[in-house]
Amino acid sequence: MNGNTAFYDAFAPYYCGYYGSVDASEAVRQWVGRLEAEGLLPPFARRCRSPLSLLDLGCGPGWHVRPWQEMGFEVCGLDQSPAMLRIAATALAGADAVKLFCADVCELDSLDALEGAFDLIASHFNFVNLFPPEQLPTVFAGVRKMLAPGGLWATDLTLWTPGQIELASQPKQFGPDCLLLDESRYLQQASIKRHWRLAGVEYVEQYWRHECEAIASQAGKSGLEFLGSFPGMTASPDDALADGVCHKLLVLRRGRGWLAGA
Repeated sequence: MNGNTAFYDAFAPYYCGYYGSVDASEAVRQWVGRLEAEGLLPPFARRCRSPLSLLDLGCGPGWHVRPWQEMGFEVCGLDQSPAMLRIAATALAGADAVKLFCADVCELDSLDALEGAFDLIASHFNFVNLFPPEQLPTVFAGVRKMLAPGGLWATDLTLWTPGQIELASQPKQFGPDCLLLDESRYLQQASIKRHWRLAGVEYVEQYWRHECEAIASQAGKSGLEFLGSFPGMTASPDDALADGVCHKLLVLRRGRGWLAGA
């Protein structure tokens, strides 16, 4: 289990308020535009005639699900936080209700029902940064397990330059029961920790820095071909790590064969 799970479960009631400026539709539009430009997706008209299956991995409150549907995909969501999934289920209820799965990408046995099920997996919100380096091979194995042969994984990665990040040293209140105590740099900038007090209980949120080259190498050993990295949009205009940071869209593929030509 990822160490951030307990935090996100507790943070779920405050999540929408904290990240309320996120434009999920614009993020999906940019990702689809890039994948189409690279020849990795069939055009919209063909997707509408024959929708591709997509998993929003780490879907959280489900903000990106509807935008992906509007782009011609049949979408499911997966998250390991039950509290986040309850918010997503409420937001996505309706005639075209979306299947939501509570599972851990690092617990491969929990993914058996989804083996080979998806043409595309999309992971927003710094997904790769949520895992320490030693856990990435298991993450890659879980993603590969859920992808159909030739399927794509699109995910974002945040890179920060050592010594160029201004981190909060004073507490910041984001609600009556939501207090960011401080942010700290560790392991020579290899990770960043945020310390929170939520409803009187203290939690730690942690992000790890990864290089694209290391991800490409480790993913390759897990059967994922690294296709490239591209400029990515900022997760949120009020992202606390905005200074000294760049965001990348990473695209990987299970096996060979272009999905666009399928």
